[in-house]
Amino acid sequence: MTGKRKFLVARIDRIGDTVLATPIPRELKKSYPDCEVSVLVRSYTKDIFLNNPHVDNILVWDDFSRGIQSIRSLASLIKPYRFTDGFMLLPNETLAYAFFWRE
Repeated sequence: MTGKRKFLVARIDRIGDTVLATPIPRELKKSYPDCEVSVLVRSYTKDIFLNNPHVDNILVWDDFSRGIQSIRSLASLIKPYRFTDGFMLLPNETLAYAFFWRE
């Protein structure tokens, strides 16, 4: 792969689980020093990643609905970042579809 790696680390559930995910951006930066790391979280967990020197972008997604509108909403949020890799730390059908959504 050529070019800059752009990682999305998605943890869209509880506070404790989000805290457990905090080492991941650091380890990605250690392995890929020139990469960009973004996290996808809920609004009530975003502060966990604030001021983290290993996180370049914090994306907040609070849509708890299901279905095609939810998938489109999430896909439109993440698409502009052109991520090369994604880590879905909680199995979530909407998130899985949005990772691969093309429109």
